[in-house]
Amino acid sequence: MSDSFAHRHVPSEYSEQVAEAVARLRLGDHRATYRPARPSPAVQRSDLVIMSVLLAVLVSAGIALARMSPAFLLVFLPPVAVLLLFRILRERHNRSTRKNAGLHLHEHGLVVVVGGKLRALRWDTMTVHQNIGRYHTFGRSNRVKHAYTLRDGEGQEITLREGFPNPEDWGPRIQQAVTEAQLADALIALRAGKTMPFGSFLVSRSGVAAGRKQVSWSQVQGVHTRQGLVRVEAAGKPTSLTGDPVWMFPNLQLFAALVEQLRR
Repeated sequence: MSDSFAHRHVPSEYSEQVAEAVARLRLGDHRATYRPARPSPAVQRSDLVIMSVLLAVLVSAGIALARMSPAFLLVFLPPVAVLLLFRILRERHNRSTRKNAGLHLHEHGLVVVVGGKLRALRWDTMTVHQNIGRYHTFGRSNRVKHAYTLRDGEGQEITLREGFPNPEDWGPRIQQAVTEAQLADALIALRAGKTMPFGSFLVSRSGVAAGRKQVSWSQVQGVHTRQGLVRVEAAGKPTSLTGDPVWMFPNLQLFAALVEQLRR
């Protein structure tokens, strides 16, 4: 693949590895980039204070014992030197990984770089599992946590969390991109007679089935989530078809889009 192709589709600040992945998988034009959140000033100050106190204790102990016997310096100087070297090397590593890390969304897929590791996946072969939950402490709602697990046909798997800011933005964008990339082919396959599994649901040209229950498209009213479960509501049925928990459900937005198209 030519360098000119990669140059047309990636921002200039991309590393060589990210640009190569975009070109190799033909991910197309850049859409958005999300950089990992930097540690807060309070966390950085806390880390510095802990390290400073530890060094002060070691140095003070070394000086006190050296007065008793200079030989003690041979015992205390190496740990102090190792601790300082560890601090310097860790800070260099953290700066390097923060500089290159990012979630890069493109026209036909994404590239994720975190912890020095790069993963690239295309929308048209991706399966998305989302897990969004509100956590409570002492009966009060504290925060919403997001986790999106992405898999491709070759077995690659990535889980994205709040390490990348604004998951309420990039999460739906990923779901929408996967839906747009796979919806047309899925409709063609279903209308040609293929049956497609979505968790415990089976979708076919005639309707939706879950276990021994089945409803025709004329009865289907839509897809809903209730009490953490994915459900298909049907007219004239006392209960809905109940599927898997939302966090286990593959490509929930694609499933909902297919149902909406086929029930018309």
